[in-house]
Amino acid sequence: MDARIPATADREIDLAERLLRVMPRFQQWAAATLRASRAEGDPSFRQLAMLYLIQSGTASPAMLADQLGISRAVVTGLLDRMEERGLVRREPDPSDRRRLRIAITPAGVDAGRRLGREVAGVLAMQLAREAPADLDALAAALPMLERTVDALRERTPIPPSSSGEGDPWEEPAAPPGRPTDPRADH
Repeated sequence: MDARIPATADREIDLAERLLRVMPRFQQWAAATLRASRAEGDPSFRQLAMLYLIQSGTASPAMLADQLGISRAVVTGLLDRMEERGLVRREPDPSDRRRLRIAITPAGVDAGRRLGREVAGVLAMQLAREAPADLDALAAALPMLERTVDALRERTPIPPSSSGEGDPWEEPAAPPGRPTDPRADH
């Protein structure tokens, strides 16, 4: 074990490893569900993540790149498409006119809410199949998980990304011989 990592009980290590294994599967499911429900002009999974970040106060392209772990060039391209679709607008930053601030438009708010509800609805239908005691346990665990993630984010600075390598929001490539979805952001 790394000397910088304090000794932790096997139970906590097992839980941490299980969470790390389930998160990518959950993200893949959410991205696939979103792609299946998108209409022409709707935001992609990455764009939806950007809309949520903008709504929660991440207002600059550099901050978006840092929060998502993608390059600023990728953020610029995504913002270009989102602006063309009327989901966001670029505004001068009132405190420094050399910088841009990103504002979500009413259409962006509506698209984020609608798609979020669609994905949440599918998840809710699956959760409804679970035992009430399991749902109670999940409801009790979520605040602790949120606190844990917030504490980890505070302790672990997100380094600025200069490349798209290891992009956690990358859309999967189409299998050989199959065309890619023209609405996907690459």
